[in-house]
Amino acid sequence: RKNIAIQTEVDPDLPLLRQDAGKLQQILYNLLSNAVKFTPQGGRVRVAASLADSQNLNLVVADTGVGIPLADQALIFEKFR
Repeated sequence: RKNIAIQTEVDPDLPLLRQDAGKLQQILYNLLSNAVKFTPQGGRVRVAASLADSQNLNLVVADTGVGIPLADQALIFEKFR
């Protein structure tokens, strides 16, 4: 409805991951839901996955929304915010 373009970038060398699929799905759903909710009409959402190192994955959801004001960024990771 908002004509938002979604771009994916998955490293083709990414190995098979053994994770809790339900939790990973919930994390992605929450991140993508917020990205779409706060991206204006005609905006873009990018999802990228790559290896950070042999033990860690980089999973990035970026959008063209307004973002979180710098003054509020320290507060958002507090419980119940």
